[in-house]
Amino acid sequence: IADLVKDKELVKTFSYDKKVLVKENKPYEFVNGLNKIFEEIMEELLKVLILLDLEMQETLLKLLKDITQKVQMR
Repeated sequence: IADLVKDKELVKTFSYDKKVLVKENKPYEFVNGLNKIFEEIMEELLKVLILLDLEMQETLLKLLKDITQKVQMR
């Protein structure tokens, strides 16, 4: 769950509970599945980014950066 906040006010909450079915129970398939989920999340956030004003875009870009760092740490 990630919150988008502007001026200490909640604008939108993003919640991702995604599941993916992989062809085989192998590490390569698992990584591909995670990449697919990550790509879907990024696309959704980028669509929201386009609709927001510049100030909100900066906040969302920080959120995207935080999410990316968390995914990379896994």
